[in-house]
Amino acid sequence: MKKNKFNNNAGITLIEILIGVVISTIMMAAMYTTYSVVNNSYSQVTDRATISRSGRDIIGMLMRDIRLAGFKYYFGINNDGISKNDYLQYVGGNSTINESHDPLIIVKNELGYTTSSLPTKHNSNDMCCDKIHIVYGDFNQSDVTQPYKRYKITYYALPRSNGSDNYYGIYKTKESWIQSITETSGSWSDSCDECYTGELIRDHLTDMEFIAFNKDGKAIFPPPNPSRCCA
Repeated sequence: MKKNKFNNNAGITLIEILIGVVISTIMMAAMYTTYSVVNNSYSQVTDRATISRSGRDIIGMLMRDIRLAGFKYYFGINNDGISKNDYLQYVGGNSTINESHDPLIIVKNELGYTTSSLPTKHNSNDMCCDKIHIVYGDFNQSDVTQPYKRYKITYYALPRSNGSDNYYGIYKTKESWIQSITETSGSWSDSCDECYTGELIRDHLTDMEFIAFNKDGKAIFPPPNPSRCCA
């Protein structure tokens, strides 16, 4: 029998295998890097969209409340024995900010709900945020004790932190003026069914500034306060 002169068995060498492994590793690393970059970019865009949407929600909430500032309900002539006008005591002028019934009060560069309970600031020059009080009226005919209502909504900021990350949160408080028909005076209270205190409505706030404008579109300075409500 005649033997083949050449061996025709096909195969690859160890060097070729190593080269293939290196090329595959490089390709996988490039694919992973590309995926990481795209995923990080997507996360950043998603986070920014969430922040933007949250910001729009806060602005919408503020607009709805500010449009109510100074509203008073008029019941008119009726057969229910209820005064046709709001009989509630009005506290204004030079009263303290937290007791005032002025429709809109802006407090510049102050954290917390009250000055006396001002929380620890992030630093000595911390003047990140303004505060706003909004007062408006309402009416509930079925409430025989106090049909006329008056509410005060306050938006303010408090410092927050997560480890070494310091930031602010927006808080909201809603109070009601309690004064029955038989009384000539009353007081603010947060114990009503629709009231709440210190509700966190937005986190990771950088700053919050309120600027009041008059009917001519010019900024009011100093801003509205109990001693200068109608500038």
